Amino acid sequence: AARATERARELFAAARNVEIQRHGTDRYGRTLARVRIDGQSYTNIMVRERLAVRWAGRQHDWCNRPL
Repeated sequence: AARATERARELFAAARNVEIQRHGTDRYGRTLARVRIDGQSYTNIMVRERLAVRWAGRQHDWCNRPL
């Protein structure tokens, strides 16, 4: 998590263009959005760099493991 946070800071600090497209809310009322940094999907960057995983419709076993 710490490395993902640091990488997010790096990406946004270096970005020339950030686009945020809101597309609804989740069941808790939180905004859902797509984020693009300099034309690239923020999600794809983080997944490609193994700092995030795509949501598969359920939590993974490792989500509930104590640190």
